[in-house]
Order: sequence, then C-alpha cells, then structure tokens
Amino acid sequence: GGSRMNFGNDVVDKYFKREIDRAELSAQLGTRENFFVDSLIDEMRMCAEVRDTLRFEYLVYALFVWDEDCNSISELDYYIDDINSMLLMDWHTQHENLVAIIQKVADAGSMEYLEKAINLDLKYLEWDDNHSFEIKCVRAIYHIGKSDAKPYLERISVSSVECIREMAVRQMGKIE
Repeated sequence: GGSRMNFGNDVVDKYFKREIDRAELSAQLGTRENFFVDSLIDEMRMCAEVRDTLRFEYLVYALFVWDEDCNSISELDYYIDDINSMLLMDWHTQHENLVAIIQKVADAGSMEYLEKAINLDLKYLEWDDNHSFEIKCVRAIYHIGKSDAKPYLERISVSSVECIREMAVRQMGKIE
C-alpha cells in the first residue's frame, strides 16, 4: 500500500512545539508501517553522507519513538553494523542515544565499537568531566558481553581517565 512514512524534520518539530500529539507523531512517522526500519536506516545512511547533524538527531529520535510503539528492537539486529559504525562518526551529537540502542540490541559485535568509542574524544562532550558517554559505553560492553566482555574491560581498566578506569574495574567485578 501507499506508505505514509514521513521522516521530515517538521514532523518532529511540530511534536516538540506541541502542535501534534504523540499519537499523531507516530502516525505521521509511520512507525507501524511494514518497512519503517528499512526506510529509517536508509535515511540515516543518507544523512550520514551529508553529515546533517540536526536531521540525524530527528532520525535517532524517530527510532526511539518506533521502539516505544512497536517494542521489536530485534528488528535492528540486521542493521547493527550500520548503527555500530554511526557510533564512531564524530560529526553528530547522538552518541549517547546510539549507545542506548546498541545496548538494547545487544549484539556481541558491538563491543569492539563501544571500546573504540571510548577514545573518540568528541568535541561537543568536552565539558563533561563525568565522562557520562564513556561510562555508558563501559556499562554497555558489560551488559552485552557479560563474561565475554572481560578482555574489553581489562583493556579499558588501564585508561588514563580515573572514572572510566573505575567503571571498567567495577563491571569486571560482576564477572568473577
């Protein structure tokens, strides 16, 4: 049938401005349409090519809306390579949100990307002395890998950043 999917930035904008409600946001995004995920990932890939930061933010938001509506995160298994590589791109501002998605999908292949992400040194996060993004990566590595996370956590546990080091040690303590 004719797909009603609309990934226009204006849809999310209208929702943020309270011009449409949550149900209308879902309807306009088309979160329950058959090929929603395929289409959205395609949009994200195109967005990555042109490095449109704001659009990427809206698309990641749409992914969260879809997850809330459909609760079928396993559909993202097929696209986890895309999402993993998007985590390592430094032009957008959605790294913490991508970690949340990656942790939910929980694919073992994501652990190496999460480890690399810890050393991204993202400009827009420079202000954060708590290193909350990096900490989320460490937690996600443990969550995804459990005992298989050990070699990753061991490498991170020699980080020069104290709070990252401590978090890696704390997560390793759960494995023993």
